Amino acid sequence: MANPEYLARLKQGAAEAWKHWNKANPSIQPGVEVWNQWRTANPSIHPDLSKADLSGALLFNADLRWADLSEADLSAAILRDASLSGASLSHGGTNPDTPLRGVPHRGGP
Repeated sequence: MANPEYLARLKQGAAEAWKHWNKANPSIQPGVEVWNQWRTANPSIHPDLSKADLSGALLFNADLRWADLSEADLSAAILRDASLSGASLSHGGTNPDTPLRGVPHRGGP
């Protein structure tokens, strides 16, 4: 289950991002900047965001390296240029053909 502290840090500033939308550079989100600064200061932490509801989250350029995103709901989340190196994106089930929640399945036969 997602660690509430890590989830709060990731979402911190999201409301302000909408209030103070930077039209000159919409890919910079204040909430993500706060998260990325925290990640830079704490590189050894592997954030537990498992089963987190991140549906619709604006995560442009988010540093999600080594985060546990297993069973997280990423439906309609925007992860453009997000760093997912080493992140756990498992579906948590026993069937490897089961897609992640909210992620279109593009597997072969």
